[in-house]
Amino acid sequence: MHTVIILLLLCFISAGVYGDDTDVPAPAVLVLHTKTDFEDDLASDSVLGPLTQAHKLLFAQMDQSVNLEFTSLARADRLLQKSQPVCALFRRKTLSRQQAYLFSLPIAFGISHALYQQALSAPIDRRFLNEQGEVMSLSALFDARPHENIVVIANASYGNALDNHIAAINADQKALRYAADVNNSQAKMLAKGRATFALLTPAEEAAHRQQYGPQNFRVYTIEGVPKLAKAHVMCNRQPASRRYIAQINRALEAVYTAPTMHQAYQQTHSESHWGIIRSALQEYSNQARVTSLVEP
Repeated sequence: MHTVIILLLLCFISAGVYGDDTDVPAPAVLVLHTKTDFEDDLASDSVLGPLTQAHKLLFAQMDQSVNLEFTSLARADRLLQKSQPVCALFRRKTLSRQQAYLFSLPIAFGISHALYQQALSAPIDRRFLNEQGEVMSLSALFDARPHENIVVIANASYGNALDNHIAAINADQKALRYAADVNNSQAKMLAKGRATFALLTPAEEAAHRQQYGPQNFRVYTIEGVPKLAKAHVMCNRQPASRRYIAQINRALEAVYTAPTMHQAYQQTHSESHWGIIRSALQEYSNQARVTSLVEP
């Protein structure tokens, strides 16, 4: 009898100490980013570039503080393998990543990477271009130009189509950049003749031009690469991460329709490019309205 009473008391004490599972606060989600000035820019009162402006508006809609941490792409990928809830910003959704991770709706949009060429190099021969003037095969192009190279961000994905193009290029012709925030350094390498080609978006090239003045680059689009690029929040498959993505999706309709968001795109894109992005904002605004209460 005494033994039974002691066991009941121990059960009661355990329940009092640890409580029901519903009383345990959800673990904080670690949100990783790779932009050196990102957190300072978020505190700015100015209208920012589209990528940062979108996240600034997003975080303002969230009902919890954001546990942000700056890191490299390689370290972010390692942390995403941990059992703690971890998310990474500015990620492309690819077929292989979808099998391993959870994705939010797109946070921001942009025009996809194109092939920028140093002007001192000879123009690309017509035999490597299709009827629309797009480069048909990066590997065939670099096989024919064995002494030239292309800047590539290590550990990054450029989307399914462009990743396949890059994978086929000779390894010794890829100048890998490992720094966390490398977009500006790529254009700088190209401008200084330290690389022959680089993969840049129009927004990245415009930011470089604004800082360093007009640049004499040639630009080629690449066959099979969609015109529109999308940046997502990518999370590991933990319950807290899943809830965090659901919260993001609920907040995104307000981001897509915000006047400052549209202003940010118009300031950094041509009228034709803005038209493509505006259509995407409308499409995903409707989707966010429909799916806002659905778990990812």
